[in-house]
Amino acid sequence: MTESVNVRQRQILSWIERGENVRVAELAGMFSVSEMTIRRDLTGLENMGKLLRTHGGAALPAVPDMGTMAERVSQMKNTKLSMARAAASLVNEGHRIFLGMGSSIMAVAHQLANGPDSHALTTVPDIATAFVSAGRNTVELTGGTLDPVSRGLGGERVVEAISKCFFDVAFVSAHSFSPEYGLVDSSDLQRTLQPILARQSRCYVVLADHSKLNRPGHHISLDWRSVDVFVTDTRPGEDLLKVLSDAQVELIVGEQFENMALPEKYQLIEERL
Repeated sequence: MTESVNVRQRQILSWIERGENVRVAELAGMFSVSEMTIRRDLTGLENMGKLLRTHGGAALPAVPDMGTMAERVSQMKNTKLSMARAAASLVNEGHRIFLGMGSSIMAVAHQLANGPDSHALTTVPDIATAFVSAGRNTVELTGGTLDPVSRGLGGERVVEAISKCFFDVAFVSAHSFSPEYGLVDSSDLQRTLQPILARQSRCYVVLADHSKLNRPGHHISLDWRSVDVFVTDTRPGEDLLKVLSDAQVELIVGEQFENMALPEKYQLIEERL
């Protein structure tokens, strides 16, 4: 096994451990190799007990239950939890919100469980459960077909449900982001949903930590001009800062936001809602 394959396998495993939806065809495109090469990579990882092959892709050896997902969120670095707390502060009582997919959005759902009473729509059953865990909020699922790898709902029913709604705040993540292309996703569904959500939300909030900067992806889903708030864990480089400023995107760096005085926080929130 060559060093390049080792690097590729580590990257694939890293994505799977984050709960990403990993498909053979998409991985082949990302790494510019054949699907057969990706299948060999996945087989090697499976033989080491690090993943489980699924139809067309791969997943962790055991499908995580709600307890495992909650464990993952509780063990996140303080920086990522700071992102979630900063994002959750944008929600006021009575707001109708959308919760997307990913561990960052799961962290937001946990924060909102004890926040102002609000109503959410989501495509992820685990996130719905976290959002109502304190018995205060209400939540709806879009309907659709459950993907056993991403543990999210997909299909035309998702697009139809979201197209009929309007949100005060929408929280989404992205497979990747870059100064040049904006948000980049790995699935055609996410590419379709992002513009719809941005158009039908008063405040469109994107959460992405620094590891997603310039990460390979297939679909350019949204440019920065459609984003209202970008929440991350590290101050971006000057190139991205300029793009965000030109697009009038409010930047929130999790730990910096937590250290702000309350009046500054409330001013930021009022300006966006």
